[in-house]
Amino acid sequence: MLVLEAPHIIGPAAAITANGGGGGGGGDAAVAGSDGSPGTLTTARASGGEGGGSGIPGGRGGSKASPAGEDVTRVGVSGGGGGGGGVGIIRIRSADVQLGVISPDPR
Repeated sequence: MLVLEAPHIIGPAAAITANGGGGGGGGDAAVAGSDGSPGTLTTARASGGEGGGSGIPGGRGGSKASPAGEDVTRVGVSGGGGGGGGVGIIRIRSADVQLGVISPDPR
């Protein structure tokens, strides 16, 4: 949880984000899957890791547009990818808020 509380919160070029990271990709017996990307500093979702060999890719992380992390529903004979992380919580308490990117929407 990220809480900002002040009489004035001014940062028109600031990015306040609590986005989820991408899930890691699954691997097979010969090739490991890759890590998922960290949560982004924009409203875009983080990418899941690529599957290694015949492994299944990881799910994308959550962001403003889609708060839940992406599920991995493909089934294969090799390793399955991990699901993407969901968003965190942002609370902003101020009568004067001037910020650039905020993702996800504050509660």
